[in-house]
Amino acid sequence: MNKDSIIKVLIVVIIVLLLINVLLLAAWGVVALVTGNRDDAPSRPAQPSGETQTDAEDLPVIGSPDASAMLGESADRGQEYIDSIIFLGDSTTYHLKSRGVLTGGKDTKQVWSGSDVDENGKVIPAGTLTLDGRITSAHIYYPRTGESLTIAQALEKEKPAYLVITLGVNGISYVNLNDTKSVNNFISCYKALINAARKASPDTKIILQSIFPVTEAYSQNGNGITNEKIDAANTWILQLAKDTGCKYLDSASVLKNGSGALSDIYDNGDGYHLTADAYRAVLQYIRTHGYTD
Repeated sequence: MNKDSIIKVLIVVIIVLLLINVLLLAAWGVVALVTGNRDDAPSRPAQPSGETQTDAEDLPVIGSPDASAMLGESADRGQEYIDSIIFLGDSTTYHLKSRGVLTGGKDTKQVWSGSDVDENGKVIPAGTLTLDGRITSAHIYYPRTGESLTIAQALEKEKPAYLVITLGVNGISYVNLNDTKSVNNFISCYKALINAARKASPDTKIILQSIFPVTEAYSQNGNGITNEKIDAANTWILQLAKDTGCKYLDSASVLKNGSGALSDIYDNGDGYHLTADAYRAVLQYIRTHGYTD
């Protein structure tokens, strides 16, 4: 085959390849048009096999919860009332202990949060807890004995008069406000915890406390924890309190500035955790918004 013939063959091959590419692109465009799978269309997470998407009407309505479970202003119930409460939650609850604002100071036995194990195999406080699908099996550090127990096991031992739960700020980092299933998962996890707590200690009065706000700067740092999510989640928690026969504390309201973010005077420096004065303001709110039947 001479040089001219080789060139002609190569030209034909190139033209054929170009035609194939054009046909493939055209076919892809038809498929996309038929299925509606455009790059600018919002994606929807694949639904796991065997699970059914919950309808939006089955969820609390954001911004319009039944507020009848919210504890209103009351006479000051005093320090004795605070002393009768077990506080269960994440790091924003654990710092009630580290700030020394409860009876017993840093040796208080009223604060329950996650447990961990040190290098010697000794159970130690983890200082945090996340509201997720593992919450009913998650272990907390039980300060009276130093054991690692599930929340239900600790409640069976303690039988407190009151249990204040402050959870969700970690959990909302995984929540997509535009995804019904994501929202419903948050609510279901919280409800499972309430049911487990009530079964373990039926006479304990359960109070769901609002998630505390974060600073405006922290809300915008892209880690998934925003004041928009916190405010939305607090409406779900308020509705959940009504639906489960619990009470709700809007103590977050005393920590907010005019923009609805954590006030700078209550920021411990990281935009997320609270100062001792912030906890004193929350405790005063709890004292003056006492549990009523």
